[in-house]
Amino acid sequence: MNYTTERGPKLTEWVINKIKRDYPGDVALLVGVAHKSTDGSGHGECFDCYVSATERGRELGREIKIGGVNHDLFDCGWERLERMANLRDGAAFLVIDGEILYSRCPEDAARFEALRQKQKDNLVDPRFVYRRALELLDDAMNLYRNMMFEERPHQVRLAAGYIYHYLLTAVLFLNGTYWTAHWRGNLAQLARCKEKPEQFKAYCRALLAAKSTNELRSIAHLVIQAARTFIAAHKPESEKDEFRSTTTTASTTHFKNVDPPLKLLEYKMDENGIFYIPRPTWTPKFVGQNAMVYVVYGSVRVKFQYGQKDWLIHMWKGRYGLVMLGSEICVATKPSTQKAEEYIIATPEEALAFKMDVYQKNFSADKTKYLFTRGPESAGWLNGFVPGSFYEDNKKSEIIMVGSIEFPEEEMLRAFEASFAKAGFRKGTPSQRNPETYAIHENTLTFSWQYIDQDA
Repeated sequence: MNYTTERGPKLTEWVINKIKRDYPGDVALLVGVAHKSTDGSGHGECFDCYVSATERGRELGREIKIGGVNHDLFDCGWERLERMANLRDGAAFLVIDGEILYSRCPEDAARFEALRQKQKDNLVDPRFVYRRALELLDDAMNLYRNMMFEERPHQVRLAAGYIYHYLLTAVLFLNGTYWTAHWRGNLAQLARCKEKPEQFKAYCRALLAAKSTNELRSIAHLVIQAARTFIAAHKPESEKDEFRSTTTTASTTHFKNVDPPLKLLEYKMDENGIFYIPRPTWTPKFVGQNAMVYVVYGSVRVKFQYGQKDWLIHMWKGRYGLVMLGSEICVATKPSTQKAEEYIIATPEEALAFKMDVYQKNFSADKTKYLFTRGPESAGWLNGFVPGSFYEDNKKSEIIMVGSIEFPEEEMLRAFEASFAKAGFRKGTPSQRNPETYAIHENTLTFSWQYIDQDA
């Protein structure tokens, strides 16, 4: 049957006439979505769903194909509309943007309008959307836990996509909005938010560009971290409990922040796609030992005296979390008169110019690959991370740092050099193929570090 000939009725009219003729008491509503179905600016459908009132009404459902366009006449049902009003269905736009094309009686239309108002009220209720966001975060974290043990690439990619979808939905709710349509992309939805987690747009693009399961796991990890921070910031005053996920301890240990110098909840991405953690906004104290769940790293600490201060330059390299490889270099000070071994990260005035090129060696294949570069940058703490894993279990010497430190004065450089040599480094030509060596040019010391590990 041709539903759209010039002489015949239009498709929507045909459906309404069929309901009136064959299902007069069996169908409560026929609904289209404004700006999508009813004005022809969306996917080309004339309607979106109908609501059956009896078992017989379900028989109306069918797919009608006209001119290459499928018009899906499906039964939504009052129960599903109720879930949409409570923000528990991805097609929430069917209620809030729904246009009644047919109603069996005024009571059915009033029932639909009551659900629309309920959904609007829920979206502007800070406590409701906060709790719903926590539930979505919990779903994402449980999915991430399962993702860590999945080896099939297509399943890992699917899980990463769902994690982002769940958390973007939480962000939309906290902004008082919702998914406008299933087929509009993540970035289009995110653009509608006045507030959003840091780097969320970059993470979306990174997920699309990721080529390995390790990359997908790493980015999913960062997405969850960013969302947790964002959701925590939206905890209403009426919520007495401290912000927490309802997941078990096992599913949250990946995100535990145990040591301020490595504050995982503040990962960012630079213009080259390298992850890093910015300088903490507080003044952290540490005693030269970085401890974090699932970190496997090598460490070198070089202590020296200069300008009535005790100085510490501390370097780390290895695996961070479950799916990141990276390195750090930090400078800290304490008064020479202070006996306690508590150093404070250098102020901007005390910061040194750091640079590091990081490589990974595959001992079995006798090959070394370049991972990333950070710096040169004047900093109290410079770091960088990329998705990856060891070729061999916990072999920290796979990571090679070829770095440089520029000192403001030769006297300070020489004080550092004396302690650096005692740590096991020797003069030479530093490169990824010549580890544990250093060279000096003017006030800059360049070094290569692979095997020395003071925490071994």
